[in-house]
Amino acid sequence: MKKNFDTPTSGKRKSSPLQQQQQKKTLNNYYASIVHKSPQNSPQEMALSPEMAAFSDKMDKILDSARRGEEKLNQIDQKFDNLQVKVNELESGLNFLSVKQDEQLQQQVSLKADNEVLRRKLSSLELKLNGVENAIQGEAVKRDENENVQRKQCLEISGIPKPEESESETRKACKDKVAAVLRFMGAEDATKSIDDAHRKMNGQMIVRFKDRESRNIVYDKRFTLTDKSSNDVPELPTRPEGEGFDMYVNESLTLDRSRLAKRVRDSLKQINRRLPKERKIKFKTAGGNLFCENNLKSRYVRIRTWTDFEMIHPTAIDNEQHIS
Repeated sequence: MKKNFDTPTSGKRKSSPLQQQQQKKTLNNYYASIVHKSPQNSPQEMALSPEMAAFSDKMDKILDSARRGEEKLNQIDQKFDNLQVKVNELESGLNFLSVKQDEQLQQQVSLKADNEVLRRKLSSLELKLNGVENAIQGEAVKRDENENVQRKQCLEISGIPKPEESESETRKACKDKVAAVLRFMGAEDATKSIDDAHRKMNGQMIVRFKDRESRNIVYDKRFTLTDKSSNDVPELPTRPEGEGFDMYVNESLTLDRSRLAKRVRDSLKQINRRLPKERKIKFKTAGGNLFCENNLKSRYVRIRTWTDFEMIHPTAIDNEQHIS
């Protein structure tokens, strides 16, 4: 920095106190003008004493430091502004999410109310459905009882060979085959009471008698077919040696009772497999009804449903449900 000093030819001369005071005031005004951003003449353009020149240098350094500080502050302000923008964006996003959350809460409240209405309607429908099911069950029981009454003059005979595929089987042919079995059983008189006979889809022959007495005579002689096959009946078509069909006489059960009887028999096979001969559980039908011995073999219990069977044999396994 170039400074102009008033130096006489005969050595240096210090400024008078009045001059120094005047120069200091001038510098103060200059630096004040810089702070207020309206600079006046710089110290380089002024004639300063050495003390004021040193003071001016210090002030220049302070001003440079202040300028650098101001630049950093401006940078910080810029970063703060950027941060403020991001904060505003976050606040906007949070407000959006808050609005969405409020909408979802309102939807949940609405859905909860709708669900409650649907739940009540479903409960009402379930009650009505239970009523319908009970009515249907009641009608099914009546239908089953009526059908059982109609079947009390019928029997089913298993083991009668089917005709060849190319041959047809008339009702008369069925009656003739049944009559042949009855004669073999020693119930020849009952042959005159055969009212009708036809073959079921499963191959069994169902026969209806004109009176229940004849039906009972045949049923009482059913054990004469024990260990007998169709080849033992002379009037029936014979099959190759050892291939005759085992023969049985059973009551003609309704469809529901027939299915229940099969489930009970299958379960008893598993139960009796674990028991000695004298403790094996017996099962029978009488008048179209199902009966099974209890665990103590003290009496027969009528079986109307699978639950009835489970009550007297809790360890019973329902193969039908187990397989499914």
